[in-house]
Amino acid sequence: MRTADLTSSKILWNSIISREDARFMALDVRNFYLETPMDRYEYMKMPLSLFLQHTIDQYGLTTRAKGGFVYP
Repeated sequence: MRTADLTSSKILWNSIISREDARFMALDVRNFYLETPMDRYEYMKMPLSLFLQHTIDQYGLTTRAKGGFVYP
């Protein structure tokens, strides 16, 4: 299945390689479905130390953290 034409791909790559400080990240989400009903709930925990201080302050994560972890 084609999701983007060649022109769109070229514009994307040229915008990345034309900057010295540019970074690029791509994800494969073919097995990831948002809001799909689940038979059971699953949770994850992330160490608060993984977040930048700016993000911690912006979302008030220190008040939501328990035992040094955040449960998104």
